[in-house]
Amino acid sequence: MINYSTTNSNLKRGICNYSKKNSKGLNRPEMKFVCDMTYGMLASGSSMLSEIERNLNEKNR
Repeated sequence: MINYSTTNSNLKRGICNYSKKNSKGLNRPEMKFVCDMTYGMLASGSSMLSEIERNLNEKNR
């Protein structure tokens, strides 16, 4: 059986590492934003903010 949560975590980690390399010079919150947006766009296949937010699965604050 495939453990999808582990696979998803590894994928997100790879995307975030790639994003961090390309966003040098930004502060930590900006780097996190770039990472989340990149992952959200790739996961949703869309650039619409509502679709990105659904794929990030984060609770609204």
